Amino acid sequence: MSDYDFSKARFETRQLHAGEHEDLFHAGFPPIYLTSSYYCTDTETAQRLMADKEAGHLYSRFNNPTVDAMERRLASLEGYEECVSASSGLAAIAQLIFAYARPGDNIVSATKIYGGTYGMLQGDIKNLGIETRWIDDAADYDAYRIAIDEKTKMILFETPGNPLLNIVDIEKVVEIAKDAGVLSVLDNTFATPFLQPVSHLGVDLVVHSLTKYVTGHGTSVGGAVIGSKALIDPIRWGPHANLGPTFSPFNAWLMLIGLDTLSIRMERHSENAMEIANWLLDHPGVSYVNYPGLPDFPGHEIAKKQMKMFGGMLGFGAAGGYDHAVNVLDSLKLVKHQLSLGDVKSIILHPASSTHFPVPEDVKEKLGIKLEYIRLSVGLEHVADLKADLDQALRTMV
Repeated sequence: MSDYDFSKARFETRQLHAGEHEDLFHAGFPPIYLTSSYYCTDTETAQRLMADKEAGHLYSRFNNPTVDAMERRLASLEGYEECVSASSGLAAIAQLIFAYARPGDNIVSATKIYGGTYGMLQGDIKNLGIETRWIDDAADYDAYRIAIDEKTKMILFETPGNPLLNIVDIEKVVEIAKDAGVLSVLDNTFATPFLQPVSHLGVDLVVHSLTKYVTGHGTSVGGAVIGSKALIDPIRWGPHANLGPTFSPFNAWLMLIGLDTLSIRMERHSENAMEIANWLLDHPGVSYVNYPGLPDFPGHEIAKKQMKMFGGMLGFGAAGGYDHAVNVLDSLKLVKHQLSLGDVKSIILHPASSTHFPVPEDVKEKLGIKLEYIRLSVGLEHVADLKADLDQALRTMV
């Protein structure tokens, strides 16, 4: 096994090599360990493994060598000690909450978050007696301070936010959380650790839907929580082990493949999205464009400060309203109408009736998730072909 010190390596090197471990047959790529359990050489070793006094494997609900490799690599890329994965992004957030909140406690969260997260917090988490205190303006930092009390366990936020691409000043939220003695939890799915490294900003825990840019090819579902060992251990040996949101070794293997090219993909996603966003600004079929890279976009200066580039996600309003938005979605030939994002192929959807379906109509209206609003995950196709397809679809009612 190489003794190369990956802690000193740059991102592009770590995304290829961090987390590697010696394999019995010296495989050039981490193998897929499809096994439910592992035999022990003796009873004493088994007891030490069960008590977490020795590193190793007993049962794949707890950990798995292929999953370990993916977790170590992702932790390295985010700049933290540990990562614990889960069967989906929502499962990752759920196990985090179960580890740190109890009935009677509360979570402070921006309302402008992924609709599935909103639905879980307002549904199952609320039913367990854990309140969510909503911040409608994710950039109203005084509102976070006011919402926190002695029962608050964490601030949960996204930046860029889903689906409006709103930007939150990470440093300010971390400062508020530290002053109050609560956890800061950032969903970094849209930006990824390549575009938005946050460990140096003091974020306690980072969550990801690995289904998106980490996988990169739309092949598998997964989630992760990343942070210090002291914060990850209560999750790994609590809800993760006891509730069983087990991460598939095969999915972990696919995500290791995805991580190999993360930096290259994110650069091209960002370049294509920037060009598309500027082009949409002048299109007669578009009433407005949401993209952090646009100089007039609220939060642009903050995004420029905390992101390397501005990512592959953007949103826009169909000039002809809801009917026009539907026509656009139904008229596209190259861009796929699909419930996901972060794929190498471009994906488009209507948030109000899909990802944010669980959000009540009055809340969607208050947040600005309008019926004409379309979310676009810009892929790696040639940008001229994407423009041509979008153009013919946008002109259906112009």
